[in-house]
Amino acid sequence: AALEKLPRHKIRDTPVPQLLERNTIVSQLSNLFAHEMKQPVTNIINYAAGLQMLHQSGRENGPTFDQALGAISDQAQRIAQIVDRVRAYARHQPLAKTPCVLADIVQAMLENFRMAQNSACTVSVEVAGNIRVVADPVALELLLLNLVRNAARAAAKTGEGKIFIRAQTLGRSVRITISDNGPRVNDDLFARLSRIGGVTSAEGLGMGLAIAKGIAENHNGHLEFSRSASGGLAVTLVMPAAERTEPNATAAIKTPS
Repeated sequence: AALEKLPRHKIRDTPVPQLLERNTIVSQLSNLFAHEMKQPVTNIINYAAGLQMLHQSGRENGPTFDQALGAISDQAQRIAQIVDRVRAYARHQPLAKTPCVLADIVQAMLENFRMAQNSACTVSVEVAGNIRVVADPVALELLLLNLVRNAARAAAKTGEGKIFIRAQTLGRSVRITISDNGPRVNDDLFARLSRIGGVTSAEGLGMGLAIAKGIAENHNGHLEFSRSASGGLAVTLVMPAAERTEPNATAAIKTPS
């Protein structure tokens, strides 16, 4: 599809490796766009269906109707934000980063996760309210959301799925760990986790993990992988802390949910 957009004389004059690279980039962007757009679009469809039911029952003027309209507006704005991030990614533009409260980003991420995912997993969160990072809030939320989705898929394979989100400051760095109590990751897959493209979507990690790695690197951070004490996988995002982050803070958010 990418090659078809080039004029024939351009295709003839362009080296094969460059054509293949262009095709790969377009394919990656298409996958990224489809992967991230599915959730807000699904949310809008669900809210629209709810509005239709309220209309048919004559309850258009109640608070639930207004809440649904507000939620549709929020999800439409989220779609616009995702489009902006994909465009920036396509143009290799740096993301606009500002000092952010990590707990606020985690809370927004969990709200979107619960809205779109039919997951029975319990989520335990321990994030200090004064941990601050310099980030693009939407991009960081997408990173964490992809890690939580992967954890939910793994934890769902157990009888009682559990996801754990922990954050701490160490020196000038913030470490955010998302772990699960899913099945033990086999040695071959574990060894390939640190390589971009080393895992596939069929293994439940491919696209989401690639997105998370890319966003982490854009924030001068990286991902670390370890085996969770509860049996599954633990993925840790390590990124610089904002200047006003205080070490060893008491957790302000500690909510099994």
